[in-house]
Amino acid sequence: LALFKKKILYLSYDKRAYMPESEELGHHQLSWTKLRDETEKALIDLIDLGEYQLIIKPHPQQDISGYHLWLKSLTQSQRKDIFLVPGQFDTRQLIINADVVVGFQTTAIFEAMIMNKNVIYTFWSDEVFMFENYLIPFHQYTDVINCAESPDELKQYVINDQISKDNQSLNKQRSIFEEHLGAIDGCCTQRVLDSLARIVMEYRRDARRNRALQDFDRRVKTFQIQTIFKSKVKLWIWIFIHFFMRTVTCFAVHSLVFSKIKHKIDRHRNRIAELQLAKTIIARRWQMHTQERR
Repeated sequence: LALFKKKILYLSYDKRAYMPESEELGHHQLSWTKLRDETEKALIDLIDLGEYQLIIKPHPQQDISGYHLWLKSLTQSQRKDIFLVPGQFDTRQLIINADVVVGFQTTAIFEAMIMNKNVIYTFWSDEVFMFENYLIPFHQYTDVINCAESPDELKQYVINDQISKDNQSLNKQRSIFEEHLGAIDGCCTQRVLDSLARIVMEYRRDARRNRALQDFDRRVKTFQIQTIFKSKVKLWIWIFIHFFMRTVTCFAVHSLVFSKIKHKIDRHRNRIAELQLAKTIIARRWQMHTQERR
């Protein structure tokens, strides 16, 4: 890197990154191709001025094979001032060493803003305006970052290099940053650890409760199956006795005996109906519980 040349950090992105996937939109073939290509063309125009060097930082999940072909298409004088860094490189370190940060829909813009860099947000093309309501609203923060609405504006913002450093702007930067990324107090890692510990504790508690519910459900189902089966067996036995005693005329039986047998048959039928109803209620409650956990 040349010390006398200003460093432009370009936070690159996949051409379909951040593109809403809702089927209701019906725009599965759209991409940010026009925006990204025009952004990179404007950055090359700035490199041709001989006063800038470009550091391209891809997204960690971005396919950069196209960049190798793109670099080969440039002239030797252009390539010597362009540096493609690995996507896993620490973005914060790159921001610290940059004079200008150019990006689109990356939270690294917030980090560059809070470091009081000349941040330029690229905001043009039909796709951008089409999905404006689905994007992080960087275009609403024009009092603390530069919002380029064309490639020419992008170049002008880089050349003019104007950064507002008054207390009001700094307070606004901090407010925007904390709204999206949390407090700037040096305790971010501790908050992450506390959140992970809370998630683990809740998972363990839920796991124990789920195991208890599953064991209870298994016991209930076993009891229901066994009880319903026994009741059905008893029911058919009493029905057989009732049928046998009515058909065998040689067997003299008092009408009171028949009424008792019929009472037992009705009782077992009601018992089976109650058990089946209880089984249905418990099954529905268990289904509602599993849906709530999801």
